[in-house]
Amino acid sequence: IEKITVPLGSRSYPIIIGTNILDDLASYLIEVNFPKRIAIISNSQIDDLYGERTVERYEKLVLNP
Repeated sequence: IEKITVPLGSRSYPIIIGTNILDDLASYLIEVNFPKRIAIISNSQIDDLYGERTVERYEKLVLNP
C-alpha cells in the first residue's frame, strides 16, 4: 500500500494506492481522520465491478459503525 498526500495546506488530502484494499478502505479513511462525507470517483466499468461493495463497506464501517 502506498499513501500519497496531496499538499494543499489546510485542504491537503491523502491518496491511497494498492491492490486488494477495498475491504480495508473505510479503515484507511478513519485512520487519516477523513471526513464522513466523501466523493468516490470512478468510471462505469470499475463501478460495475466494485462500486456497490465499496459503498456498502464504507456505510457499514464509517457511517453506521
